[in-house]
Amino acid sequence: MKLELNELQQWIYDLIYNNNSIYKFEDWIYYNDNIMTYISYDDYIDLISIDYKDKYARGNLLRIIDQYVDYGVFESINLIRLLEKCLDKNLNFDQLALIYQEFYYMYCNGYTFLDELGITYGLACIVPPSKFSSNDWDKLRDTEKEEIINSFYPEVKVYIENAIELIVEEKIVLTGCKNELER
Repeated sequence: MKLELNELQQWIYDLIYNNNSIYKFEDWIYYNDNIMTYISYDDYIDLISIDYKDKYARGNLLRIIDQYVDYGVFESINLIRLLEKCLDKNLNFDQLALIYQEFYYMYCNGYTFLDELGITYGLACIVPPSKFSSNDWDKLRDTEKEEIINSFYPEVKVYIENAIELIVEEKIVLTGCKNELER
């Protein structure tokens, strides 16, 4: 699997995952000399014909460029970035807890290879163990949050690295598509 993006794909990725402004994308379309290396002339005409102020502009844009994007690669890149964030020492405990909670929700939505990250670590950030002052993460004292997150390391690093390896080595291939249950 090639986890590299060309310039168009990077713009679309940033539009989808980083909530970049559609107006920045519009400017890029108009001022990029080599846009035609990525898309057909007809699709270029369709892109510059979009009214980017219209509330349906994003959907219209995605329909046009859909054929040029591998959403599975997008999903893989996004998940790897999320996994790597768990190893970032600059994140605070609430930021890390949100990521671990996301792993739990992803596990529940079919990312079964995230079972350990989701159930063991993510669920502990949703419903903290009973020895703490609350069963709600947001009501815990900062020292308790710190204790929970610190208890994950260094063991969680093995699960993070394993998940990244599964994706990079294509032992797990994300499609970027929802299943029949819309998950």
